[in-house]
Amino acid sequence: MLIPIVMVVLSLMVPYPAIRWITIAAAAALFLFNAFGLPTYPGLYDKLLIAVGLGFNGLTIWLAATWRAEG
Repeated sequence: MLIPIVMVVLSLMVPYPAIRWITIAAAAALFLFNAFGLPTYPGLYDKLLIAVGLGFNGLTIWLAATWRAEG
């Protein structure tokens, strides 16, 4: 839960080129962490929630990769 909170604060403080790469790195790290941890969860509901999280991490990576500076 700490990484998403820190990312919100950083998105307000860090300028465009740096925050783009920080966002991609953070989302990729969370994606890998959850992907490797997915088989360890016994319940189907837990796996569903992790899979949804993986989807949102992938979406975050795609949006950050296609992000263009304003102006």
